[in-house]
Amino acid sequence: MLAGCGGPKADLTINPANFSQPDPIPVRTASSQYRIGALDRFQMTVFRAPDLSGEYIVEPSGLVQFPLIGEVQVAGRTSTELAALLSRLYSQRYLRDPNIAVKMLQTTTQLVTVGGSVNSPINFELIGETQLLQAVTRAGGTNASANRRRVVVLRKIDGVQQAAGFDLARIEEGLDPNPTIYPGDVVVVDGSQLRQALRDVLTAIPLVGLFTRVF
Repeated sequence: MLAGCGGPKADLTINPANFSQPDPIPVRTASSQYRIGALDRFQMTVFRAPDLSGEYIVEPSGLVQFPLIGEVQVAGRTSTELAALLSRLYSQRYLRDPNIAVKMLQTTTQLVTVGGSVNSPINFELIGETQLLQAVTRAGGTNASANRRRVVVLRKIDGVQQAAGFDLARIEEGLDPNPTIYPGDVVVVDGSQLRQALRDVLTAIPLVGLFTRVF
C-alpha cells in the first residue's frame, strides 16, 4: 500500500483530530458457510410470530439485541448456526417449537492488514471488537528491528486515506488507550528493516495518544 511512496509527502492526510470511523466497506453476498461478522445485516424470521421478526445489524462487539431474549453473540456463527441457537433460546421460555430462519442481507469485508516490522505479516478477518495490541499479536508480535514507539494505522475516512501514529509501548503500559481497529484498516509497525521511503512516511506521521472517542 505504501510501497510506491517516494518520501514524507505521500498521498496521505495526516490529521489525527479527525481520525474517526472509516468509510463503509462495500457489501458482498454471503454463502451458507459464511460466518457472521461485525456490521453485517441480516433478517430473522420467526414463523407464526411476526412481531419477533425483523432486520438486525451486528454491533462492533459481535452482539445483537433481540426481542425478549436480549443480547446474543452472533459473530463467528453461520446463519444456520444462529437460527438453531435462536430457536433454542426462544424455546426455553417464550415459544413452543419455534421455527426460525436467518437470511444474510449484507456482509462486509472484515479484513485487516498488519505489516512492517512484525514476525508474520498477515491479513485476517475481524470477528467482534479488536484493538491495536490484539491486531499486532495476530501478526506474531513485533520483531527485533521494530520501533514499538511508532505504529501507524492507515484508514480511509471521507474518501481520503488518513493515518495516525501510536506508541505501542505506552499502550502496553496502560499509559495510552488501546485504540479500536476496524475492517479495512492497515497497521504498519516501524523498524530499521523497512525501506527508507516507507520509514520517512511513518516518521512524518505524528503520534497521537488516542482516537477521538466518538465511536
